[in-house]
Amino acid sequence: KKAWYFPGKDIIDGPQLSKAYAYYEHFTLVRHFNRDDEDQNSNTDARRSSLTGSVREYERSGPGELTKPTKLYSPFCAESSTLGEFGIGVATYFTKLRLLSLVLFVTGLINLPNILYYDSNAYNNKNNGNNTITSFLTRGSALCDTTEWVPCDGCERKDFEGKFKEEDGTITIERYTCPFPDLGYGLVNFGSFIFLLLCFFLMDKYEKQREIRFDERKQTAQDYSVVVNNPPPDAYEPEVWRTYFSKFAEDKKKGVTSISVILNNHQLLRKLTYRRLWRQQLLRFLPKAKGDNAIDLNDENIVRYHVSMYLKEQEGSKNGFCCNLWSCIFMPLMNTFGYYLPPEKLVDNIFAANEEIEQLLEQKYDVVKVFATFETEASQRHVLEILKTSARMVRVNATEKVSTERALFQGNVLHVVEAPEPDTVRWLDLHSSVSTRYIQRLVTFLITIAMVVVAGVLIGEVRKKFDSEVSAYLTIFFNFLVPLLVKLIMLFESHANEATYQTSLFLKITLFRWANTALVTMFSTPFTSTISSDDRDIIVTIFNILLAELWLTPLLQLLDIYTNIGKHYFAPREKTQENMNLWFQGTYYNLGERYTDYSKIVFVVFLYSAVFPTGFFYGAAILTVQYYTDKFCLMRIWKRAPFMGSDLARSSRQYVIPLSMLGFLLSASNMYAQFPYSHICEDPDNKKNVYCTQGNWVFAKLFREGYPGFPAVSSVLQSEGTWMTDDQITLTNIYGWSTVVFLVFLGISVFRRSILYVIASMCSTGKYEPEGQDAQIDFQNVSEISIHVPQMFWDGLQFPVLACDIRSINKEWIDWKDPSDSSYDKHNMIFDFKSHERIRKQLNYYQNNNSLTSFVEVENVTSSKSFGIEIGQDQITTSHDVEVKSGSSMEFSPVFSIVKSWSRIQGNNDIGVNEELISAVCH
Repeated sequence: KKAWYFPGKDIIDGPQLSKAYAYYEHFTLVRHFNRDDEDQNSNTDARRSSLTGSVREYERSGPGELTKPTKLYSPFCAESSTLGEFGIGVATYFTKLRLLSLVLFVTGLINLPNILYYDSNAYNNKNNGNNTITSFLTRGSALCDTTEWVPCDGCERKDFEGKFKEEDGTITIERYTCPFPDLGYGLVNFGSFIFLLLCFFLMDKYEKQREIRFDERKQTAQDYSVVVNNPPPDAYEPEVWRTYFSKFAEDKKKGVTSISVILNNHQLLRKLTYRRLWRQQLLRFLPKAKGDNAIDLNDENIVRYHVSMYLKEQEGSKNGFCCNLWSCIFMPLMNTFGYYLPPEKLVDNIFAANEEIEQLLEQKYDVVKVFATFETEASQRHVLEILKTSARMVRVNATEKVSTERALFQGNVLHVVEAPEPDTVRWLDLHSSVSTRYIQRLVTFLITIAMVVVAGVLIGEVRKKFDSEVSAYLTIFFNFLVPLLVKLIMLFESHANEATYQTSLFLKITLFRWANTALVTMFSTPFTSTISSDDRDIIVTIFNILLAELWLTPLLQLLDIYTNIGKHYFAPREKTQENMNLWFQGTYYNLGERYTDYSKIVFVVFLYSAVFPTGFFYGAAILTVQYYTDKFCLMRIWKRAPFMGSDLARSSRQYVIPLSMLGFLLSASNMYAQFPYSHICEDPDNKKNVYCTQGNWVFAKLFREGYPGFPAVSSVLQSEGTWMTDDQITLTNIYGWSTVVFLVFLGISVFRRSILYVIASMCSTGKYEPEGQDAQIDFQNVSEISIHVPQMFWDGLQFPVLACDIRSINKEWIDWKDPSDSSYDKHNMIFDFKSHERIRKQLNYYQNNNSLTSFVEVENVTSSKSFGIEIGQDQITTSHDVEVKSGSSMEFSPVFSIVKSWSRIQGNNDIGVNEELISAVCH
């Protein structure tokens, strides 16, 4: 590399870009095991193949996997089944993109008669010398530039923007003369709706089957785990929970594999994480030193001295224009959100945090969740069946309704459900109550609505002053900016797992993008300009939006500007290898935002299908580009994301697609009814043209006339005058009453689920129905699987930080590796203040009672029992006796969550590893 690109390339023992790229490929990007070089878990694969009919050809490896050969996934050769390795939600997303692009293309073919009619001289005379259609690509839409000026009694200028003249006391109005399509053309559009309805019904069935197949193909911790949502606050001991759950195991020799007892120490963990982050950032401003010369970051005087020396050096240096611009404008804004803090502020934060942490270490922390992982799926399913409860049973502790007295834990009814994947748990939010979460979501939802209104007003004003192309780019800009703002306000929301967070994000961004892209354009366009070919009018605006989505959005996504600036400018100028690696952590993606992108296109295409049928082809092209762009980014640009389930796909099927279909009917019924958008009706008494509202939209009529224009049938809309042809009346009635039927069906479908849920929660003893077949594969026979270990993934830290003592677990079940620290001690916050008395007690207690053992057989579940392993008499170990009793037998209150596992004793696989990669993460 050139010196201007990498100023520190000649520094001895300095950070190296080759190591940063090795970190990028092995830790940031997702890799798979190389099946060409070794046979992996042949028995497991054979069992899985018998269930699903296929073998995992590209089994995903964990971050930092160096003991086995791995490769990067190919963005061009990876099949749809391979995407299941990224999570059921990811696989379903790409499946939906492919199916939707095909469905939209076929729907476009169905609409070819309408496209050809709109493009013919029979609709719009293109040989009259007044053709103002702005682009060849808008042909086939309802754009009309054939007009005439007619007299109108009682018409006012405010109702006819740009189409009103008054000369010598005579008022004339410009109206379109393009004829209303025959009934057959309207029925083609209605046939498209029926076709789409059938397609979405079949897609719903197909996606559910695919989700089950993806789930059966890949065994994950969720298949073996349960979570207790209401544990007793002092039930700290894992052995007590292990004894309790072992009573329900199908195979007593293959009982509980791990227990995670989670405490409500979120404030302590958050402060410890920030302290680590600030210390990491401070190293950028301190001189590099190792061994005995290393700076003691716990000594405040020494740290402040070195910071003062750094600031003095900076006073004499001269900065260029870009640096001054960054320091004066952008830095203060970034500092507001805690980014790029100056060194003196970092020092203040660090030592203030030390005092706060000392105080937090004195508090008592209760148990808020308990995760239990079983050795077999059968045991997990049996536990969920035995311990199924309703919300009312848990709330009133209805002990008399439990299926068996053994299901009670210390006299309490437990709320036990299937656990989420370990990497989707939001450990800092587990303490919040359900009511608090709903209040938080309501507040952020109202803020999102406010942003919709502000963006709509700005876009409307830009369209008036400029043209639709400028407003289209502004729409794209808001579609990029507002999701960032939504993510900021969602920092105030608490979510127990990533699935609920992504669903909340998905719904909020969908609301904004639907309104910003489709509805704002519709309601900000003058009614008389609906089919006008002017650049500021509705069809041209929608075309420009779709065109920008086709090329601009994927281009910006592939350029990945911020990450590439960091990798190629800031990273080569870092002083330490760890800080350099931080610029190679990739771009974080939200699956909820990706679902929003395709739903926005579908909604726009459906909403304007009556007047812009070529939109089906544009929609198909956009989704095809989105499929390949996102697939490339997933495997070459985006960082690893949590293993998401089917929650987002389910929300899309239940709400987004049905609402899009409702928008299709509402829009088509009104657009056909309001044709030719002139506000002119014929007075039946004197045969003169007079002003009439022509129905307008549902809410427009509600605001203006005091009652809604719904349903959009001729008897409702033509209450003030007549303008419809016979075919128009027939088509309007078909669409209007179909909208009523669909709305009723949609309401029953949505509210039925809510009503049944309320009834079930109030009256029944709960319900549990397993999905898919039991793979009959033991937990410990699954490669690359993890247990529920509390840890935080934080931007600015190279690795996650652990928040529990992991000396009593099998470290193979932590889903990431640091080759420079197999003990994970330097990534564990429990050692940050290990000299504190309470932390020392917790560490000593579990060191003395450590029993990392194997399968357990509990013969007498009502009394204490010693547990052993079946490996040979010389290797049998026994743990201390445990007994289920009220309260905890501990003599102290733990500060950190407690995790314990019972596994086979495994040998070490001493396979050669990449030494350069190891040195890339050694500090």
